[in-house]
Amino acid sequence: MLLNYLKLSFRLLGRNPFFTVINVVGLAIGFASFYALWEYSTADLKADRYHKDADRIARIGVNWRWTDDGGESWGHLVFGFARSALSPQVKDDFPEVESTLRIMPQEFFTQEVLNHGDKITISIDDQNGTQRIFKEDKVAYADPNLFDFFSIPLIYGQAQDVLKEANNVMLSHSTARKYFGEKDPTGKLLKLNDTITLKVSGVYEDLPHYSHLNFELVISNASVLNRWNTSTFDALNCYVKLNSTDYKDFEAKLNQQIEKYWGEVLRQRVNTKLDMFVQPLEEIPFSENFVGDNFHPKSKPFLFTLAFIALSVLAMAWVNYINLSVTRTTRRFKEIATRKVSGAVASDMIIQFVTEALVTNALALALAFTLIQIVRTPVAALFNIQIAAFSSLRFDSIAIFVSIIVAGILVSALYPAVISMAYQPRALFNMSSPASGKQFIPFMLTISQLAAAIIFILLGFTVSTQLNHILNMDTGIKTDQVIIIEAPVIKPTNYSTAIGSLKKSISDNSSVVSVTCSRFLVQIVNGGGFDAKRIGSDLAFGMDNNFVDEDFIHFYGLKLIAGREFIKDDKTDGVIISRYAAARLGFKSPEDAVGSKINVRTVINTDWKEAEVIGVIENFRNTSFLNMSESSTEANTGRGAVLLYKDRIFKDIDSEPENISVRASSKQFGETIHAIEILFKREFPSAAFTWYFLDDKMNEVYAHEKVARNQIVLFTGLALLIASIGLLGMISNKAVEKTKEIGIRKVLGARLYQILRLLLDSTVKQIVIATIIGIPVAYYLTQLYLEKFSEKITLQWWHFVLPLLLLVVILFLTIASVLFKAAKNNPVEALKYE
Repeated sequence: MLLNYLKLSFRLLGRNPFFTVINVVGLAIGFASFYALWEYSTADLKADRYHKDADRIARIGVNWRWTDDGGESWGHLVFGFARSALSPQVKDDFPEVESTLRIMPQEFFTQEVLNHGDKITISIDDQNGTQRIFKEDKVAYADPNLFDFFSIPLIYGQAQDVLKEANNVMLSHSTARKYFGEKDPTGKLLKLNDTITLKVSGVYEDLPHYSHLNFELVISNASVLNRWNTSTFDALNCYVKLNSTDYKDFEAKLNQQIEKYWGEVLRQRVNTKLDMFVQPLEEIPFSENFVGDNFHPKSKPFLFTLAFIALSVLAMAWVNYINLSVTRTTRRFKEIATRKVSGAVASDMIIQFVTEALVTNALALALAFTLIQIVRTPVAALFNIQIAAFSSLRFDSIAIFVSIIVAGILVSALYPAVISMAYQPRALFNMSSPASGKQFIPFMLTISQLAAAIIFILLGFTVSTQLNHILNMDTGIKTDQVIIIEAPVIKPTNYSTAIGSLKKSISDNSSVVSVTCSRFLVQIVNGGGFDAKRIGSDLAFGMDNNFVDEDFIHFYGLKLIAGREFIKDDKTDGVIISRYAAARLGFKSPEDAVGSKINVRTVINTDWKEAEVIGVIENFRNTSFLNMSESSTEANTGRGAVLLYKDRIFKDIDSEPENISVRASSKQFGETIHAIEILFKREFPSAAFTWYFLDDKMNEVYAHEKVARNQIVLFTGLALLIASIGLLGMISNKAVEKTKEIGIRKVLGARLYQILRLLLDSTVKQIVIATIIGIPVAYYLTQLYLEKFSEKITLQWWHFVLPLLLLVVILFLTIASVLFKAAKNNPVEALKYE
């Protein structure tokens, strides 16, 4: 019996191939989109909750507060890290602390702490004695209990042993494959910066994309443990595991010990206060861009938006399917009546319609899973959406997915089944269309579908416009056609002479416009490790600093507003400060600052050194346009900048240039890079030649925003495709239903526009109602998104009208052929239609 139902279902689907393809393709796109996006967004919303005892793990952060003038106006910086010595202290002082863990990410590496800086190369000697060198940017040091504290699965090694010994290193699975292929690398030796030998003690599974933990190699801190336990200033991530979830009580107790933990630091800084906070593990991935976080914080509103999009795209496909199923039921009234006359009962009707729905959904699922396999890799690369393997789906995702499919099958089968039971055969033979109440359901479903499409297209348009706005904003820095050449990690003894020779050689290239060398990139700030103050004042200000040469200011187009620039072999104690730095130091004007003496120091060299202000430059933007006001009062204004000439003032610290900035002609760009590489290799033959565009580096901070834009644009496109398919199916069905009416009207002299109005009357109403519903929702979501930025576009009326016009044009182009075919049909043939 079931086989008969299946045969009839396939026969009916084959009888109407156009509508079958519309249903199957639409549902397949909806299923595939939901599968990809729902699991991705909901997994990110539960980031880091997979660790054992996750509800009892937290990290300690610090909120620094200060006043520039000793008044009531206080600035603040929120750090996601704390002192390295704090960890053993809280373990001893608080019985509720079961264990602690410290992780120092690569951004915090310093020569003074680790005997190497934050630029890391790993070298490996293969069996033939050939050395392979890898540049790494996701390295960390950690306490030996890292893999006991966090639930990071190990492929090789025992959690309690792998980081016990000094210079043991653990590799992520992908890094181990990169170095050694699929072999067990345990016991293999690596060289860090060609000076420190590391021994591979094991391999761990790659960290999930949604985790805030962000390292590919992790090294035991055993060799620097004493330094970590006693240092005043070393900063790193400090985690605690409590015996309860009462974080607020623990936080209050911590802040009662401010003097014990931070007294020495606070006594060195006038008008400065701080308090510590305890941040639960589940909140860390959603931090407010805390200073020092080496991961991109996730946005809960955006992830909820993606989850909403996942449901909406699937719902749109489902609406198409239900709409077509319901409206095409009218063409089966005679079939239902005939079957009832032949003795079919209600159960037969229900089984038949459920079987048809089941077959359609099964075909759609097969196509969806095929699409998923095809697009998994490109979607991950282009849109950063990690599509989960079928075997790794969470139970709640499976339950929701199955529930929606079952609901779609039942609802689409329910309507014709109800019709078959509600009417007698005679009534069904005479019924040519559903009752008006039944028409209301597909009418409203279509409105909801169009409203969703309107929301998506408005959101996608706003995101793209905002991103273009901030990428094109003037920051006061000239960065066009700038190439950055990185200095070698391992520096020869004659490095200063070699870098000077390299700069001159590059400058002599005819396709090079200008060259400058500096310690830091123009937009990179030097942490919180530099202070400046007026002579005789106790009030010091944390500022950004850079060690530059005489070409730096002109190269980057920084505007000099008072005094002079650096000159070759400039005076030992000369500095150039920004307008904001001059104001913070209390100078009445930029001109007032020129010629004045100030004191400067670094966190490493704590002795104040006297310097003379020889020039003042206009403020330039060295922070992103992301809204960090919650974590920093300096996010938009900066901290003020102090430029020092090379290493003249601080000869006792590492202040040599790490970056060579080259502005090159774009006409012979490839040849220029090749020529520079030859010059670089001549001075540093054993070093890797690494270069990149400065614009790309500066815009890395917006990488996640670009991905978010691409994700929204992708699913907006899919939503439009589904809406277009649905409208195509509905109009095609309506044209078929009204074939005879159209023929009669044409015989009676109806014009083309009147036929089109007949077919589009309800569709236009639906679009108008959908616009009224969709625009307020879209406006709310766009405002939510724009809050992420300190500089944002002002939404104008055309921001809404243009996308809506685009939507209308796309929809009507989709159905244009159907409309004109119906309007141009021969009325004689139409009158013969049954």
